[in-house]
Amino acid sequence: MNRKGFISVKTEKGLRSTKIAVVLITAALFVFLSIIVANLSIMNMTYAGSLPIRTVNYAIMVILYFGVSYLLISAGIRTYESKVEQFIDTDKLTNGINYEKFLVDAQERISAPSDELYAVFYADIMNFKYINDTFGYDVGDQMLMFISQKIKERAERCNGLYARVSADNYTAIVPYKDKNDFVESIYSIIDDICWFDPIQKANYKPEIYVGIYCTGDDENELNISEMIDRANMAQKSIKGSTEYHIAFYTEDIRERVIAEKDLERRMESALSNGEFKAFFQPKYKVSTGEIVGAEALVRWDSPEQGFLSPGKFIPLFEQNGFIINLDQYIFETVCKNIREWLDKGIKVVPVSVNVSRLQFYRIDFVKHYTKIKEKYNIPDGLLELEFTESIVFENLAVLKRIVEKLKAEGFICSIDDFGSGYSSLNVLKNLPMDTLKLDKLFFDDSENISRDKALITSVINMARALNMKTVAEGIENWAQVVFLKDIGCDIIQGYVYSEPIPHARFSNLLEGNRRKEIPAELLESREVSENIASSIDPATRYKTLVSMLDGVLLEVDYDTGNYEFLNIPDGILGDEVALKGDNFDDVLSVVANKFVHPDDVKTMIDRCSVSSVASKFIQQNEPIIITELRVKFGASGDTDYEWSKFVISRIDTKEYGASYRALIYIDKTGGTGTN
Repeated sequence: MNRKGFISVKTEKGLRSTKIAVVLITAALFVFLSIIVANLSIMNMTYAGSLPIRTVNYAIMVILYFGVSYLLISAGIRTYESKVEQFIDTDKLTNGINYEKFLVDAQERISAPSDELYAVFYADIMNFKYINDTFGYDVGDQMLMFISQKIKERAERCNGLYARVSADNYTAIVPYKDKNDFVESIYSIIDDICWFDPIQKANYKPEIYVGIYCTGDDENELNISEMIDRANMAQKSIKGSTEYHIAFYTEDIRERVIAEKDLERRMESALSNGEFKAFFQPKYKVSTGEIVGAEALVRWDSPEQGFLSPGKFIPLFEQNGFIINLDQYIFETVCKNIREWLDKGIKVVPVSVNVSRLQFYRIDFVKHYTKIKEKYNIPDGLLELEFTESIVFENLAVLKRIVEKLKAEGFICSIDDFGSGYSSLNVLKNLPMDTLKLDKLFFDDSENISRDKALITSVINMARALNMKTVAEGIENWAQVVFLKDIGCDIIQGYVYSEPIPHARFSNLLEGNRRKEIPAELLESREVSENIASSIDPATRYKTLVSMLDGVLLEVDYDTGNYEFLNIPDGILGDEVALKGDNFDDVLSVVANKFVHPDDVKTMIDRCSVSSVASKFIQQNEPIIITELRVKFGASGDTDYEWSKFVISRIDTKEYGASYRALIYIDKTGGTGTN
């Protein structure tokens, strides 16, 4: 490795100063030597008795002169080279060894014949730019030196090495026998850094994430750079987490990184090949049950892997910037679709699209989106742009200016995920927003419905006072719909009405029955739903909710095959199916052959069997599986088949050591008629 190639401007200045000093000192010694030689020459001329003696003396002086000169020059060169090495090997901010020197020394250690195990660390400070911008670069540099000192103390205590990789990234290598030997030290360093005085006084807590690669966990022979890369992979896997600050490298992490690299490799061609599809999730007016809008959501239909969940590629695209291209593509796709519906005479509802943070901060954002809208001649009021709550509170002045421009161009503007972060309706009073979308967290895990009702009612009333409509997203059951209707919410979006559906199905929905009302029996049970939280026995609350269902509900353990029917409306399944057992696949086969249309039997078994569902849960990490089949409800052979929706929802979401349990709900009210 040619480390002399890594010389910064600051280092060059230091070396130049050193070179001048060495030259001046050497020149001074030459002058001193020349004076001595001149004096010796005078003495030789004066006191030497004969020419041969003077000649010998001159020869000796010449030899000594050049010999000493050689020594002086050699010493100067060695001094300069030593200074060069010192400058090259030193991190000028922390005065520790720099990354290039670390790579050389660490490689020598792991290459030496030994049974020693080594742990390689990679640490990164979250949002270090915020520290520089808020507290100043001097404080930022002081913090980096403070961290270096803490790491140095721990590393040297363990006979290890450390270095600052760049900016706020650090790496270290230490020998170990037991992982517990160094885990506690890492947490101690993290705790110490939180007490860095200038930042601690401002009540700001820096978040530090550490990835660890252990040679004892991997049989592969890797060089130090590869080990650091793996430690960095581990660090990135938890960066931003509020729960974990240390992660050990595993092959699963590497496979995930490789998968992400594969997605990055294919993303450009996927976009040009039309693999990204716009799906539409309808929005319904609570008071009438009529469809009044939709949100366009992206899906990746990959020829190699089928449909990919947005969670697998959206975060990656937000990191690498490709989300800008994808945002624009989906927006233009929506404009094309709206134009098609208008040309066919279909009554079009407003469609919303998401605006990513990166898209929002582009200088030409408003101009570019307006140009696309005008290209397809989309009337005002049919395109809605959703801004996440994080954008709203990040730069209020910029957002206000952009929203005013968008509204002037005929766009509807809304705030998405309100309630997921640092929400404040007081801030919103100065924003000309049209819609407030309440995050599903408002409605999850409710334990006190009276308190929830008071809270959400106040939010809705304040939004209405600001002339904003309210949309509740992520709504999954009719009890929540009744609740929201009672407190005056305007619009609902969620699986209770419809999952995101492809363009063709949404077009059919716009042309067909545009209403979906709350079941009458549920409205009659309103008092029951409101009083659920007051029940002392949670099981009673659970049974009450289940009794409101108008379809079949069962719970399945996809590890063991155990199942239990929790709700069966009278007369649907007859007496041939055991209500509880340990052979779900056998029961599935009986149900499929007796109650499912012959053309759909194979589809049901393929999509609902233990092996198929477990595969989707484990390998594809899908939390919910939806399919539509033709089913006859009732034991009589004369019963007509009806399109019905099968929803398989995983209820145990732990990643490791968990059973893969799910609830299966068969909606008796019917599907839309496509597989």
